[in-house]
Amino acid sequence: MDSPSVVVVGAGLAGTVLGRTLQKRGWSVRVFQHTRPGAATPVAAGLWNPINFFRLIPGWRVEEALSAMLDFFEAEERDLGQIFLNHRPYVQPILHQEHRLQWEDAAAKYPRWLDADWQGAKDAGLVPYERTWGVLAWGLVREAGWLDVEGYIEACRQRWQSQGRWVDALWTEADQVERSSVVDARGVFAHSDGEFLARLKPTKGELVEFTLPNGPASVMIKRDLFLQPLGGDRYRAGATFEWHDFSPGSTDQGKAKLHAGLVQLLGEDLSGAHDFEYKAGIRPASHDRRPYVGAHPGGVNRWVFNGFGAKGVLLAPLLASELAAAMEGKGVLNPEADTKRLGPFHSSGLAV
Repeated sequence: MDSPSVVVVGAGLAGTVLGRTLQKRGWSVRVFQHTRPGAATPVAAGLWNPINFFRLIPGWRVEEALSAMLDFFEAEERDLGQIFLNHRPYVQPILHQEHRLQWEDAAAKYPRWLDADWQGAKDAGLVPYERTWGVLAWGLVREAGWLDVEGYIEACRQRWQSQGRWVDALWTEADQVERSSVVDARGVFAHSDGEFLARLKPTKGELVEFTLPNGPASVMIKRDLFLQPLGGDRYRAGATFEWHDFSPGSTDQGKAKLHAGLVQLLGEDLSGAHDFEYKAGIRPASHDRRPYVGAHPGGVNRWVFNGFGAKGVLLAPLLASELAAAMEGKGVLNPEADTKRLGPFHSSGLAV
């Protein structure tokens, strides 16, 4: 019996995870990638975080998603012969009593994920920040970290190229082979695909990478911005959220917001930072903060894997396995992510 075949349109993080998932399940996979300015994946921070910092509650389906994510990327590390996962606790300075009470209450409810009185600031080199910020206590988020998205995407691209499965071109209807499935994973560039994917609510994010000698290398920090250690005195900070300006590059306004956040984060240490590199991308967020996973209204054997926003690292492996099972007629999609929740829509096709 011939293997089922699929074309994955878009090799950002979501499309790559899905393509690799299907391939491991025995599908014959071809991947079309047409990179354009403004794509989110090339500038993605790759953070995973089991907790919503604003509400201090676990994220959607976090227990099963985290387990699936770690299993998936650990298997990818073994298969591709590279390390992509960087486990780093996430810490937040607690600066006033009301915030402290909020953390203590959340930590009592979710002890697996949260500690409201973390004592590792000295070992992490955070004592100078403690004094500058007037920290009452430190909140800790366990089981957080970041994925080397750029390294992972490149390793998968090279593997697919060596197998003759990679097509560096825009996919059109003429490329669809009879009985082959097609999955739209183009991120924000699916936004023009008729009424259906116009439900996407893109958000532009800008971030900055820089060199900071003797910075806090063993933890990620969250104030208004995140501070992410990349290794070798290199750091990343961000990100901004913009719902109206979708220009592909960094902006003066975005740079100003990042600078203000860095002043708050680093204080006097900012004077020692150098080699600043500003980046920007447009996140494919959904209208209801749940990914779009399921059947595409454009025809038989057409599917959607999109709308992950900033949660692709954490959610894509779990939902890729669920979509793969649905494509094989062996599983039921989660109703909160299933594209059926959008109702019937017309579509103009995948070509743009």
